[in-house]
Amino acid sequence: MTENGKQAPSDDDRGKDNVLRQYDFYLSSNEEFRRALRDAAKYIAVEHGQPLMESGKACEAALLVGRGRVRVFVEGENGRVANLYHVHAGELCPINIGACLSRSGAFANAVSDSPVEAVIIAPDAFDRLRDESHELRNWLFDATAARYGEVVTLLRDLITLTVDQRLAEYLLSRSIVRGQVTRSIDITHADLAMEIGTAREVINRRLKTLEHSGVLELSRGSIVILDRAALESIQNSAGRNVGRT
Repeated sequence: MTENGKQAPSDDDRGKDNVLRQYDFYLSSNEEFRRALRDAAKYIAVEHGQPLMESGKACEAALLVGRGRVRVFVEGENGRVANLYHVHAGELCPINIGACLSRSGAFANAVSDSPVEAVIIAPDAFDRLRDESHELRNWLFDATAARYGEVVTLLRDLITLTVDQRLAEYLLSRSIVRGQVTRSIDITHADLAMEIGTAREVINRRLKTLEHSGVLELSRGSIVILDRAALESIQNSAGRNVGRT
């Protein structure tokens, strides 16, 4: 108890509030709704690499991320994996929310891509909260539309861009950190293949070619950009041939 007689918040309550404060709809809601949301939420902390959603299986809770990153991906029968998107703090996974609200199986997998702090909310409670809050409903609509826009862009790039163009585009985008250009990118070849939607063997060949050309320097778990202009030329190259891999 505090000096004025009120119950001091527990570590779990503080964890839930810290996670939910990453979400605009929570900050813009009244205190009554925020209290109801905290009461319905359960705080979780998971290590890197923990499964959070499995394709074909029902989602038992809606997941809201407060810290860290969740990777959402699909896996083919041949074992190839392609990332759909990443969920950061304050963002939405529409596959998780959709499966949760429809009580159906998810059509993708999700795994923690770093240590993650989040809250989970049972489907019935999330249904009720959605019905009670126009802030939550509006956020769900806007965030879902934005996320599906990312997926459509991904599919368009897979169809219209060559592997070399997608590789150059990804490396250039990863080389911008908080508005600053960096040369070194920490990523494995396997993860890079998943990010741009191709096979690891293809990425290995492309990276070796770029290394021999003096564009990149490769080391275990790291790629250093030596010639940024060459990557930009590849990214902007003509001949966006459909079907090239």
